[in-house]
Amino acid sequence: MKLLGNRVIDRIRPKPSAQALKAADQHLRTISALAAVNTTGIPCGVYRFRTHEDANRDADAALARTVAENLRARRAAR
Repeated sequence: MKLLGNRVIDRIRPKPSAQALKAADQHLRTISALAAVNTTGIPCGVYRFRTHEDANRDADAALARTVAENLRARRAAR
């Protein structure tokens, strides 16, 4: 058997470690930064693309629109 890597997955504990709390805080800050508007940037519907590259390009454009909209909403809330 070949061993690949040595990452240890933390177990769930009644009292989380300081490192786990820091990771959770960072995760929550990231979520709150993206949650200024409630949208994915992709309107509902069925989309058909010729290639995976076209689909990826469309998803990237939707993500860019959503990030820009979130930034505008955050600045307006100040």
